[in-house]
Amino acid sequence: MGRRRRNDDFGGLIGLIAVILVLFGAAIVAFLKALLLVLLIGGGAVLGGFLLYRLGRNLWVRQMDIEGYLPSIDWTVPAIPSFDSAWVDIRYPDVSSPAHCAPAPHVIGTSGAWKAVLVSLERFPTLRGSSDPRDLQYRVSACEAAVTDILRQACASAEELARQKQPELEQQVKRLQEAESTLERRTRPRLETLQYTIEALAEGHFLDRLRADRLRSHLSEYEIELSNRRRQARERARQQEQAIRSFLDPGQRERALEGRIQRDLAAMNEVIKSKDFAGAAAEVAVIEELTSLSRSLVFNDVKMESGRYIHFQGKPLMSAQIDTLAITPTGVFVIEVKNWSREFARSGEGFSPFEQASRASYLVFDRLRSAGIGVKVRAIIATQGSLPDRGDSKVAVVPIGRLRRYIEGGPGAMMVDVSAVRSALGL
Repeated sequence: MGRRRRNDDFGGLIGLIAVILVLFGAAIVAFLKALLLVLLIGGGAVLGGFLLYRLGRNLWVRQMDIEGYLPSIDWTVPAIPSFDSAWVDIRYPDVSSPAHCAPAPHVIGTSGAWKAVLVSLERFPTLRGSSDPRDLQYRVSACEAAVTDILRQACASAEELARQKQPELEQQVKRLQEAESTLERRTRPRLETLQYTIEALAEGHFLDRLRADRLRSHLSEYEIELSNRRRQARERARQQEQAIRSFLDPGQRERALEGRIQRDLAAMNEVIKSKDFAGAAAEVAVIEELTSLSRSLVFNDVKMESGRYIHFQGKPLMSAQIDTLAITPTGVFVIEVKNWSREFARSGEGFSPFEQASRASYLVFDRLRSAGIGVKVRAIIATQGSLPDRGDSKVAVVPIGRLRRYIEGGPGAMMVDVSAVRSALGL
């Protein structure tokens, strides 16, 4: 009896729970339906409001359209050629130092640093034909010595040019002086018309008065723009007039030409004092030193590629720029040329020449080894200046004047096939 009663109680409890769950589910469904209805109504209201806003805004923009009231204004200043006295030709003497011997047939290429120096001489035609650093120094010295003659010829050329161009330049000054007033005459009537339009709209109904307020801001912007353009035209006219007047005045013309010549000479000397020139002088000296090597090939400014990534001293290595590569019967020599000042060598700014030479020589060695050629490749730093601390580097340091003897005096146990090495290196 007691057991049956417990079963009846348990069944009643389950029924109660089921009823509660059904009621709870019905409440959730009703809530979700209500929420969905609210979202639909709210979304519809928002969409409707947005559409009404866009419609109202478009109608307002159309009512407030002021583009038709704004004048089309040409702000350009009358085109007048700019005057620059730099077009007066200054001719420097076309001189060159005594001819040097032509490069030996076994010397291929020239100094990479010298190529960079020649690029910096593009503005000086008389210097572009320099054959080497010494020739360049000679030509610059010749220009400095001929300053008086250069100035006299430039002044004579400028005087003749001024005589021919004076009527044209005087007319140009007049046009420059009128440029500001020409702009004012072309622009002012349109701005006055806009002002009259604003005054008329300001006396109309509500929308016209709003249009007038917006047009006033545009008119203010136009006035500012006109003021700026006039100031620019006035300043340009002042500068150009001053340049033309100076050119037409013999005294000022001579002083201007003298200043140009001095600036040119200073620029020439800057090239000679540059690091590129110092490097070029050293690299050319190395080339001349190795010209007399017998049964050898000397390559300059060589870009060597490995064709794959290799590792040297824990760093990847795929290419190297070599100042000079000498292939001789006694071995292959990778030469890094340096002409550093003591201050620069101690500054630590430059890349380590010892590491440069080591990496380049290893790359050459790897290329030859891959081609089945077992040749000793030695790294050399050829210098006529200072070097940083070498640390534990095994790279040889040789003064440029002793470079040929150092190469020829090396161990010659193995006779190198110069042509085979050249072919293997792709040179």
